[in-house]
Amino acid sequence: MEEENQILSEELVTAKEDESDSEKSDTNTESEIIMLNPTKEYERPFLYAFIPSISRSYKYDISLSGKWMMFFAKNILDEKWKMCCDLYKARKLTGIAQMKVSTSVRSPRTTDHANGVIIFYCGPANDEEAVMAYGKKLLEVVPYTGNRYMYYKSDEQTYEGTRATGQKKNHLYKISVPVVPESWRK
Repeated sequence: MEEENQILSEELVTAKEDESDSEKSDTNTESEIIMLNPTKEYERPFLYAFIPSISRSYKYDISLSGKWMMFFAKNILDEKWKMCCDLYKARKLTGIAQMKVSTSVRSPRTTDHANGVIIFYCGPANDEEAVMAYGKKLLEVVPYTGNRYMYYKSDEQTYEGTRATGQKKNHLYKISVPVVPESWRK
């Protein structure tokens, strides 16, 4: 349905997965914006939210990047993604340089295809105090209940693999979140 693809703002840029940060700012202008619903995307594994002026305001060595991850049931993923994009555009996601969301493309790196993930990039991963502060602020503005924790992992850990690919520990930091029974989350 065409109404599901809505223009979000003149600043939000969505980009293909294989573009680097510098390519995003060079090949996309801040007026190229289409807010897509991740559950309706079947070609690209991720959709991105990237505003160059926000991303540039967080200066750290990109090799020390990492991300907070929030997992949501697919039936609410589109709604949560739009909410997070609106918060990002309004600069309410302190410390978050950019975001991405999984789509309906199946990934061999996941064990749970019933849920999707919104990834909030921030860092540097070796600055626990800053990263934890960003995570706590994120939980203040994005309602989230999960399986006990919201997890942060470094990009280095991502390159090493996931639980689905055999990694035992797949996070660097975690923050407790309210536990809600699965039956209540639907």
